[in-house]
Amino acid sequence: MIDWDVAIATGTRWARPGPQVSLAEARRTVSELRDLAGAVQQPVYEVTGMSATRDGSLGRVAVVDRPGSTLSFLSSVVAKTFDYARVDEGDAPMLARMRAPAWTFIHGPRSSLSSTALRHANHRR
Repeated sequence: MIDWDVAIATGTRWARPGPQVSLAEARRTVSELRDLAGAVQQPVYEVTGMSATRDGSLGRVAVVDRPGSTLSFLSSVVAKTFDYARVDEGDAPMLARMRAPAWTFIHGPRSSLSSTALRHANHRR
């Protein structure tokens, strides 16, 4: 069980304050980030085969457990932010048909090979 009062107090104590910017500057920055996110969609697709959802949401994601990464991912800001959208691993086969955002963490045989090496090994079969 998470003691949210302790978590908030700890985060407040250790997190650095964000930059002090005007509302206009914050809006310009957000607009620029959105433009840049749009500009990288094609290169990202060409390299990874992944594409963004039409509305720019998280979409549906299956995170595969890797050696040494289990605890770091599950305690990450992204995992905590989207905890409400986490799908039980047993329901992973239905993930593609679920409404976004939805994600699951899949445990399985572990390999120290990189994702690229694993894909190349599967293509050779």
